[in-house]
Amino acid sequence: MNYLSLILRIFAILAAITAGALYFLLQGKLDEKEKKLAQVQAELQVLLDENETADLEISELRQDLTQENKLIEEANTQLEEAKAKLVAEMQESQRVQKELIETQQKVTQHEETITRLRQELVNTESLFAANSQESLIAQLEERIEELTAANSLLRDQIKTSATPDKKDSPVDTKQKVSTTVSEPFTVRTLSANEVDSLKEETKIASLSIENGIIVLDAAEQPNLKPGTTIDLVKASKVIARVKIVNINGSLAIAYIRPGSDLSDLSRGDTVKILR
Repeated sequence: MNYLSLILRIFAILAAITAGALYFLLQGKLDEKEKKLAQVQAELQVLLDENETADLEISELRQDLTQENKLIEEANTQLEEAKAKLVAEMQESQRVQKELIETQQKVTQHEETITRLRQELVNTESLFAANSQESLIAQLEERIEELTAANSLLRDQIKTSATPDKKDSPVDTKQKVSTTVSEPFTVRTLSANEVDSLKEETKIASLSIENGIIVLDAAEQPNLKPGTTIDLVKASKVIARVKIVNINGSLAIAYIRPGSDLSDLSRGDTVKILR
């Protein structure tokens, strides 16, 4: 009995020792596990901290990316506006260049017109200079012819009056002489019916009263021929009598007969023709 009790005590002691050994062994492992766990937790905390830092950096990067996207959008908008302005400026430049070309063409045409008009003016002035003397000569020749005819008629009348069979008085002789010599032109007024009956008209292309020359537009009046004498009517007045002496293209050059009143006549005026 005592022997069994001793064995049991021995087994109890061995069990206690084993349990203690196991306890200390397990306690050591547990401490090691706790140390590892603490280490892992520390590493995890580091990772969490790094993750938070990474999240912050990602958030900042996202914000930066958003700002950069906005800047890019603004840059794209400005680029589109710049492109639109450039296109508008190019179109405006093309329009200005087109207008400049048209203006240059118009200037060239005007210069050509001015050159042509200057040449026509020179030709007309030369023609006036040449015809002014001819006008005076022609008027003098006509007057000489009239005086010669009157002188011849007067001589005939004197010879006739010297014979006893002729009973003409000096008064009759003067009347016959005066009827032979052409009367000078005088300004007169036409009636409304007479004015309405005039169908022909022309324009004054040029006028030189001091030289006694007038230039008429003969483009629409083919009946204006050299040697033709016509009267010019303005409003209801017969203001001038002219004699066509030359046709130069569409212009009819005429001499102004004495007694004409062209003071109210200007270049470009339209007058009626009385034949």
